[in-house]
Amino acid sequence: MRTNTLLAVVTGAFVTAASNLYWWHRTRTIREGLAVSSARDEAIDERQTEARRTLETAAQQAGVAPDELPVAIESLRERIAAAEKERDTAKSEVGSLTSRWAERWWQARTAEMDGPRALAITIEGDADEARALAKYAPEYNEGVTIVTTEPDHTFVVTVGDAMADLDATDLAAELTAVAGGGAGGSSRRATGGGASEELAAAASGLADRLSGEID
Repeated sequence: MRTNTLLAVVTGAFVTAASNLYWWHRTRTIREGLAVSSARDEAIDERQTEARRTLETAAQQAGVAPDELPVAIESLRERIAAAEKERDTAKSEVGSLTSRWAERWWQARTAEMDGPRALAITIEGDADEARALAKYAPEYNEGVTIVTTEPDHTFVVTVGDAMADLDATDLAAELTAVAGGGAGGSSRRATGGGASEELAAAASGLADRLSGEID
């Protein structure tokens, strides 16, 4: 009888200890889960608060209420798209006008082109205008044409069929050796920039030397 009683007591104690251990682990797991959930909720709240602040700041800068911001953004996108289209149209028109100007410039000098020549042309313009003049140069001058610009000191060198033994990149290198800057291109056409104020004089001197070789 005593043995049975002792066994019952031991068994009861073991069950109680096991139960307590189980609930201790269970409680700890639940607490850890609640802590993680709380931290996650706090992080979410922080992100939501930051997003709300960003929205309010953007709305304030746009001069609209936060709930009107999507409409304002869409309207801004439409205005930007319209402005870009207008800019592209204007750029195309400027390019077309520049091309027509360059061709007429050469047409006005057709009578002077009595054979291949070495020409140095300086214009008050930019690189786009220099390239436009150089584009038509081979049609009107079978020799060498050097177009330089002021005040930005860019240049284009073209070599026509009559002087195909010359290399435009070599001629451009001669210019940069005197006036500085850099250049590159092909044997028939080279462009350069970053030169000094000596560019126009260097181009004129090179054209004079080449003219002497033609004569």
